[in-house]
Amino acid sequence: MIAIADAFDDPNAATDLAKFSAQFGLPAANFSKVFASGTKPPQDPTGGWEHEESLDIEWAHAMAPSARIILVEAASNSLTNLLAAETKAATLVAAAGGGEVSNSWGGGEFSGETSLDSHFIQSGVVFFASTGDFPGTAWPSVAPNVVAAGGTTISRNPSTLAFITERPWAETGGGRSLFESIPTYQTSIASIVGSSRGVPDVSFDADPDTGVWVFDSTPVEGSTAGCCGVKG
Repeated sequence: MIAIADAFDDPNAATDLAKFSAQFGLPAANFSKVFASGTKPPQDPTGGWEHEESLDIEWAHAMAPSARIILVEAASNSLTNLLAAETKAATLVAAAGGGEVSNSWGGGEFSGETSLDSHFIQSGVVFFASTGDFPGTAWPSVAPNVVAAGGTTISRNPSTLAFITERPWAETGGGRSLFESIPTYQTSIASIVGSSRGVPDVSFDADPDTGVWVFDSTPVEGSTAGCCGVKG
């Protein structure tokens, strides 16, 4: 199972996922939504979170076509509500026998973040979090029990589109944590990260100019121009 924790409600999540699947020849998704608070959240008035949810569920399905996918919607993008969604997502995955919880959200590090790291500990559950699309480190990707996913950019031949190279994306997050100590699994790279948790652990194409196709029928900032384009 893959549970995805995001904020606000995407009313078109299922239909957009079905259209995406049909476009790329994927099987119908085993998809459902859960409201973390028990009540349907409002929509994000900017459309930005709906776009993020489309990206998350569509590419979870593309990478694991047979997986059961649950979108856990937080009541808002406040840290309290996002952590409530995280707990709900982890509980659902553990009850299903194990799997992953994926998070595209995060923010700058802050004093006291280590006291919240327990939200990312659950037997049988692997947690993933984005390192962000801004320079520096972000929590919760720096939490020791989270797989930190960074961003790259792809260069292709403009005529043939043949792959040339993959390199770090200029706007991706990463570096040495300000507050998290080096976990035991990074002792072999202590010469690089020192006594701090280093991120990312893995990286994938995240540059919006070279990223993946996403279908999102919800207008973003009042425009549908980017509804079906690439998204990091």
